[in-house]
Amino acid sequence: MRVKLFFLVTAAFLLAALLIEIDFSSNVISDMATKRSIYKNENSEGLIRERYMALMEHYPVPYKTHKLPTSQGETFVIESGAPNSPTVVLLHGSMSNSLMWLNEVSKWQSDFHIYAIDIIGEPGLSADSRPDLESSSYAQWLDEVLNQLDISRASIIGTSLGGWFGLDYTIRSPEKVEKLVLVSPGGVGKQKSILWWVIPLSLMGDWGKAKVRELMVGNQSATHSELGLKLAEFLAEIPRHFNPRLDKLPLFSDEQLSGIEAPVMAVVGGKDMMLDARMMRDRLASNIADLTLDFLPDARHFPGDRSGPIKAFLKAQ
Repeated sequence: MRVKLFFLVTAAFLLAALLIEIDFSSNVISDMATKRSIYKNENSEGLIRERYMALMEHYPVPYKTHKLPTSQGETFVIESGAPNSPTVVLLHGSMSNSLMWLNEVSKWQSDFHIYAIDIIGEPGLSADSRPDLESSSYAQWLDEVLNQLDISRASIIGTSLGGWFGLDYTIRSPEKVEKLVLVSPGGVGKQKSILWWVIPLSLMGDWGKAKVRELMVGNQSATHSELGLKLAEFLAEIPRHFNPRLDKLPLFSDEQLSGIEAPVMAVVGGKDMMLDARMMRDRLASNIADLTLDFLPDARHFPGDRSGPIKAFLKAQ
């Protein structure tokens, strides 16, 4: 049987674990009003970084890394692929890091020059800074990163939270974005209230947790390689050490979306339990002039391996 790596699905499992393990104690509630560490204790950051670097030893393609100083602190970037090929920037989802792209990197490395960026404020190797989402700080940060990498124009692929950052950057710096790929992007469809069903199911033991995963990502029968299993274990461990973002992602206006001139591909799962999929689909279709819509009626928030269609979109003239 051919072994496949479904890392987007693994990232979704991580998200489900996060929702199950959120600490609703008074300490966390009071911390919402002030800046708190993104890690749960003084040892957590070291554990995450140690596990991250251990997995880097098994990276599936040749690579080099960058540690870039920015106004938001140091940013970690993994560079791979063909240097003379079109440049692609990867922005991962919440509660994750650039290792979630291992499957895609292995399939795209011969066609693209790839830069996977650890988003600040997430459990990777970048700084723990979390500026105001309503400000221009994230776009400025990404601009600083790309400038230091001598990237004047690139295609951007973002999933979930990374999709929000990709949209924000494209809206603010349209001249620097060749193409934009959005996988279940934040900022387009309203965020759903999910705790009312996640919490009761999480109290029902392994069956309940399995049901949460099913509702989040659907039934998956893919087998995993040894590396894929190591990554799944790492991502599942993150919620025990990491404090997630608690603020909702701002919605982009119709005017902002309609101003995007770059070709856009959007992957939307019709049974997304995190975001309003119909609203996402309809707003993108109504406002994006050059849109390739990959609407999957039965898919969840993480729709599985779409590396083939994404590659075809990026290579199309």
